Amino acid sequence: MDKITKKVEGLWTWPIAGVIWLQDRRMEIKIIDVFDRAQFIEKGRSYLISEYGEEVGKLQIQNSNIEQERNLFRKFADKVPAECRIPTIRDIRLLLEEGYLVICNVNSSALKDTMGILLL
Repeated sequence: MDKITKKVEGLWTWPIAGVIWLQDRRMEIKIIDVFDRAQFIEKGRSYLISEYGEEVGKLQIQNSNIEQERNLFRKFADKVPAECRIPTIRDIRLLLEEGYLVICNVNSSALKDTMGILLL
């Protein structure tokens, strides 16, 4: 998995390398996400700070190989279409009905702040 996801020792793992790997093996991928890949490709670090705020943006930068991820997003942008919006429960239901496997990325920090607990 480390090779497939292009894991960098000691840093956080982003999902894009794994998505590209699946796409290269003829898996049909659909992405619905609020992450604006075009802005990330263009602005990199400054996009992360403007989108997620100073604290979270800087944590992401400190714990990631941003240039590697920008290069992967450049490759990804040509291969996998994405809708830049918040996905809905209806989206999930429709994709499941169409036979897709659905992966939901959840911000555990947001859940903790909202619910007063940390779900793992």
